[in-house]
Amino acid sequence: MNPTIAAFRDAGQGQVFAFFERLSPDGRRRLLEQAAEVDLDEVGRLVRTLAAAARRGPRTWTGWCRPPTSPCRTTAGCRGLGPGPGRRETALAAGRVGAFTVAGGQGTRLGYDGPKGAYPVTPVRGKPLFQVFAEKIIAAGRRHGRPIPWFVMTSHQNHDATVSFFEERGWFGLEKGRVHFFRQWRMPAVGFDGRILLEAPGSIALSPDGHGGSLRAMERSGALDLMAAEGVDTLSYFQVDNPIVHCVDPAFIGWHLLRGSEMSSKMVPKLYPDEKLGHFCLRDGKLVVVEYSDLPLELQRAREPDGRLRYLAGSVAIHVLDREFVRRVARSEGAGRFPSTAPRRRCRPWTGMECP
Repeated sequence: MNPTIAAFRDAGQGQVFAFFERLSPDGRRRLLEQAAEVDLDEVGRLVRTLAAAARRGPRTWTGWCRPPTSPCRTTAGCRGLGPGPGRRETALAAGRVGAFTVAGGQGTRLGYDGPKGAYPVTPVRGKPLFQVFAEKIIAAGRRHGRPIPWFVMTSHQNHDATVSFFEERGWFGLEKGRVHFFRQWRMPAVGFDGRILLEAPGSIALSPDGHGGSLRAMERSGALDLMAAEGVDTLSYFQVDNPIVHCVDPAFIGWHLLRGSEMSSKMVPKLYPDEKLGHFCLRDGKLVVVEYSDLPLELQRAREPDGRLRYLAGSVAIHVLDREFVRRVARSEGAGRFPSTAPRRRCRPWTGMECP
């Protein structure tokens, strides 16, 4: 018996190959290739975890996170109070910083047939998102005297189209060898009984594992080893659909290094209760980001006695990550998602208005 089929049967997932004998040789090969992507141990662990969470009932919401108070009104006003700026200059000039973009999405909701990063976004020249980011990365490299490597996570759906887009546009002025692509992984859909579902007799129902899976993808693709070989130990993370992002924010990186954080996250105060941002808050005693679709509406609208929103700290999905922190998380059992914070200041919300 094929070892992959045997492994699925031993894991109680033999239904995946229920129609195997009816498939053509090519169909069998494709199904086996899909099955090889599936981490059966992880699927079993996630099913058990979700089932246990369902038995526990709703989580408790015991606190929140608000913008830190500070005597300084702007980042510029804080520069004389600590070595953050000096540290950022040293790190960037030494080539220790890399840019990291999660770009696995398609432009479907924008009415665009192609990778989201290829969507023309600037109002006058119609530059695509990838070009906007490339120009910012080039400018940051020139400013600090060291080219900045760029790591781009694609998906199975758009990988080839994304690479072709860069090639057709001459890599937007970047050195080809400093742009590194890797695919995000996929996870199988499962039923309420924990059994993996098929979308067709010869095809597993697979979906991208989300932005949280980017940590695991970096590890499994060898991107972290490449970063280590190039001397990169600090990653500036941002998403492909944010044209105004500072791809490499020196101040943010400086304060991350100053604080000795393993993961730092930017936050912005919400403008109004129903603004569609994730929320930094305490859940079960841990600092997490909870999507607006998951936080109960009554909590989103809750206010303090002085009228301020209780859940005020909004996430804009901009992070700075230490390379070895990513490696450790990717090898842990929680590798399929971004980690919630531990007491050792693993993750630190940052507003751009905070002093050390």
